[in-house]
Amino acid sequence: MLAKLAQVGKLILQGTPASCYGPRKVYSLGNSASIQKLLSTADKPEIYVLRDPAWLRSREEQTLGQFLHTLGSKKHAGVEVAVQDLSRSEIDLAVCRMEVKTCISRFRESHGKASSRPVNLLNITCTAEVTPTPLNKHCRLLSEACTSLSIAGGALGIDKPKARSSRPMDIESCQKFQICGQAGAISSWHMDNLAPFTWVTLEGLEDGEDDENILKYWAVVDLQSLSDTDRKKALQDFSRDGQDWMPPPSWIRIISLVRGDTLIMPPGTIHAPIAVTDCFFRGGMCWSPRFFVKYTLENWEFISRNRDNVTNEDPAKQTKAVLAWIKSDLMLDPEKYGVQQADLPGIFSKMKTISDHSRTCCCKKNCATNSSCACHSNGHKCMEDCSCCCLSA
Repeated sequence: MLAKLAQVGKLILQGTPASCYGPRKVYSLGNSASIQKLLSTADKPEIYVLRDPAWLRSREEQTLGQFLHTLGSKKHAGVEVAVQDLSRSEIDLAVCRMEVKTCISRFRESHGKASSRPVNLLNITCTAEVTPTPLNKHCRLLSEACTSLSIAGGALGIDKPKARSSRPMDIESCQKFQICGQAGAISSWHMDNLAPFTWVTLEGLEDGEDDENILKYWAVVDLQSLSDTDRKKALQDFSRDGQDWMPPPSWIRIISLVRGDTLIMPPGTIHAPIAVTDCFFRGGMCWSPRFFVKYTLENWEFISRNRDNVTNEDPAKQTKAVLAWIKSDLMLDPEKYGVQQADLPGIFSKMKTISDHSRTCCCKKNCATNSSCACHSNGHKCMEDCSCCCLSA
C-alpha cells in the first residue's frame, strides 16, 4: 500500500507551493478576528490557515507525547483502534483494527524518522474544547442539528471509527476528532463526507519542541483556479478513478503546516496529506448556514452519488434524521440559509438524493444476486452496516 501511495506522494511533490497572496492565491492566512470577518462577509468559502498564538494559549494543550502516554495507559489494554497501516498489501483495505499496544510500538519504532511501514491513527475521540473561535461563532449548524435531535455520541470511548473497515460513525462524533500520523504516512485524494468545513490544528510533539521541527504537507486540488471545462473534467475523472486518480501536477497546490497552524478547508476540498514528520492533529467538522445550500449541499450530493471513489467514509447512520431537521429549519427560516421559498423544492430534491444514496440495503444474508441489492442497483458497494452477502462481493 505504501508503494502505491508513494506514487501519489511523488506526484504531489511536482505540484506548486500554495500562496496566500497575489494572483495565484489559494488560501487566506490570518488570526481569529480576520478569519471571522471573512466567514461572515465572503461570497464564497475558501481555504483558511489560522495562526493565532493568543487563541492557542487559551486552549487546553496536548502534545503527541502526552497523547501516546495516555493512549498506552492500563485502562486501554487490549483496546483496538482504527489504523491506516501502509505496510498492508494493496489488495487489502489499508485501514484495519490494531491493538493499542502494537500501534504505539509501531509508532515509536522509527524514532520520529520517516518509516518504511507508517501508520495513521484515525479519528480518536477528542473531548477537549479546541474549536477555533471563528468556527464556533459562524459555523454552528451541524452542532445545532445534533443538539436538536439529541443524538447521543456514538463512540464515546477511545475510538470513533471513520473508515470503511469499521462501523459507520454517527454524525455528532464528526464534530471533533484527533489524528496521529507517523512520518512517511500518505493519504490518497479524497473529499470529506458530509461536505463540511473541516479544520485541523497541528499540535506539538513534546513540550518545548521547535515549531518548525514539525511539518505536514497538505496537498489540495485547486478547483477554483481551473476553467469551467477543466473543473468539470477534474470532478469526472476523480469520481471515476477515486484513489487511483492522478491529476495534472499543475492543478496541485501544497500548503505547508507547522506547529500551531490550523487549516480550515471548505466543503468539497479534494485533498491528500503527507506527514513529513510525526504529526498530531486535533480537529473537527462543522457546517455554516450561509454556505450550506450552495456549497455543502452541492458537494454532499456529489459525494453521495460517488461515495465509493471520492471519500474514505461510509455515509453516517444519522444522515436521514439530520437532513429532516435541516429541511424543517429551512422551511421555518429560509433567509438564515440565504435562499427564498421558491428555492426550497430544488433544495429538498438534493436532500432526497443524498438520503437515498446513504441508506444501507435491506437484503438478507442469503440474497442470491447483486441485482436485488439496493446498494448495487444504485451503483454502490455495500456499506459496513449492510447485512447481505453482497458485502464480500
